[in-house]
Amino acid sequence: MSKQETLAIFERDNTITPRKLRSIGYIPATIYGKSMEPLSIQINAHEFELATARGVNQFKLEGFGKKIEAEVKQLQKNNRKNTVIHIEFFVPTAQKA
Repeated sequence: MSKQETLAIFERDNTITPRKLRSIGYIPATIYGKSMEPLSIQINAHEFELATARGVNQFKLEGFGKKIEAEVKQLQKNNRKNTVIHIEFFVPTAQKA
């Protein structure tokens, strides 16, 4: 049985570059799935890294009026610094966002 954890999500602030966003402690991410528009979000980097260190890869994403159950589909990492630079979450079933 896979572990699941709740993460707070925030609407992606497109006025800030991804590099600056990561420097203030957030990771840019995308949520996508069947019959739903892709959603650009940002999440707290520390909370995400703690969860993944415990082996969690399925999340309940909650924030700005949305509750979405998704799994991590792809992580883009900076191998030199061993940090996550972007996350892609996949919603396996159709959900209302």
